[in-house]
Amino acid sequence: MFVKAAAALTMTLAGLLLPAPAGSQQGALTLDSPVRAQHLNQVRELFTRYGLPRAGVALDRYGRVALQGQYEDREEVEIAHSILQSVVGVRWTSMVTPDNIRLTNLQRGSQTALGELFAKVKPGATTPPGSTGVAPAPSSDAAPGPIRKRHAMVMGVGRFQQRGVDALEFAAGDARAFHAFLVDPAGGRFDPRDAQLLVDQQATSQSVLAWLDRVEAQAEPDDLVVFFASTHGSSPDSEGLMAVVTHDTVVDRPTGSQLRKTSVPGARLTRFVQNVKARRLVIILDTCYSAAAFADVPGYATRDASLQARNEVHGLRREAVVRMVGGKDLMRDDQLFTATAGAARNEPGWGRVLITASGPDEKSWESKTLRASFFTHYFVRGLRATGNLRDAFAYSRRVVPGEVLLEKQAPQTPNVFSTHANWAMAF
Repeated sequence: MFVKAAAALTMTLAGLLLPAPAGSQQGALTLDSPVRAQHLNQVRELFTRYGLPRAGVALDRYGRVALQGQYEDREEVEIAHSILQSVVGVRWTSMVTPDNIRLTNLQRGSQTALGELFAKVKPGATTPPGSTGVAPAPSSDAAPGPIRKRHAMVMGVGRFQQRGVDALEFAAGDARAFHAFLVDPAGGRFDPRDAQLLVDQQATSQSVLAWLDRVEAQAEPDDLVVFFASTHGSSPDSEGLMAVVTHDTVVDRPTGSQLRKTSVPGARLTRFVQNVKARRLVIILDTCYSAAAFADVPGYATRDASLQARNEVHGLRREAVVRMVGGKDLMRDDQLFTATAGAARNEPGWGRVLITASGPDEKSWESKTLRASFFTHYFVRGLRATGNLRDAFAYSRRVVPGEVLLEKQAPQTPNVFSTHANWAMAF
């Protein structure tokens, strides 16, 4: 029975931890960590083999492996990070911080500078008043006026070009169901020309990236922008962000260079969220890293039995949302419902809203009975009944946990984050 894990852009808490002092890796080998000296030596050998002689590794205080050393540019950092994951897995890989590596070439072609690459507060640092610790988002203090224009990308990928990537039985159907609501005159009222639907072989990295580029350039503050993705996600990159896997994504290890070039990188989706001018932005993600999905892809996940336990990462942690959406003061879940109980009915909602099908360390399940994912099925039903984003989410939040528990005997709790207290947007 295949399970689809939810939420596309995962960050491990390890990324917020201070690395161990240089030269202390041997002393950091504790009983709590399955990482041993032979694993570190294997990583170093691969670094040399793939042309990274100045790259290094050391254990942090929690037994995870952190990159150290010197790198020419971001591409070398990502290659080293991917190699590290191929040996020890996701759970035992720390996110890269600017404290423990050095970039000798801060700007190379399209590569970003060091400050942009690690646009976050350093562990233990004091955040200046008013600072979020992330790249600034477009000004959204003023409420937008009536919706000027609608833009939507709806992608669902259940069949993948590369052999070994597990199929998703209902991902394409989920995308079609959500798209059908958007273009329904009695539903989302989107002009079909403004709601692009890409399923299976249509959902290439080039087609999705082209839409992001176009909407980022064209959307105005009074517009409504919606992005829906139902597919797999890659393992986290050096910034803790996952790539959205498209039909033509090439899952390659240990370097991961083709994966980054043939998917929708998490950094690109983050940049879209932060740069698009629309003050009504809704992102719905039913995708995350799932080791089981790539079990047959050679070299994708660690084969070391001592490192496999709990090596799979699920869910979207708050730190990743902050990185993506651009604010530490994000409201979440029950807090949102309390804050909007009165105001939501009196004025139109707005803001940047991120919805995920499940919470951290949970999976998002597909239902043989519904012939759809639980979340998308009930979320779309809620949208058709209410026409309101907040009310539709509240409905799915009430129904999904019980239905999943009944059919799958597993937990699943949809999550939502918003930059604005009143996010009760009417489509």
